[in-house]
Amino acid sequence: MQPDIATLDIGSGSLTSIRDLALQIRDIVAPGAEIAFGSLADRRNETSLVADLERARAISNWRPRVSLDEGLKRTVAWYRDRLPMLG
Repeated sequence: MQPDIATLDIGSGSLTSIRDLALQIRDIVAPGAEIAFGSLADRRNETSLVADLERARAISNWRPRVSLDEGLKRTVAWYRDRLPMLG
């Protein structure tokens, strides 16, 4: 008998653009640094997806515990602690 397999969306449930994500990371890592937006053309017909958290909640009781901003700050701090050249 094979185990039940489910695909679960894990995220915040809120849409965040790549531009906004890049700006958030920039503000944590190097405030005021220039980002070369427009270096690559936007992808045509790109689908925007927002994580649907209901299934994850129903199956595993999972929910986000920190905001995207806090998660990014923790991730950057983790890398800085382990890779001093990034400090």
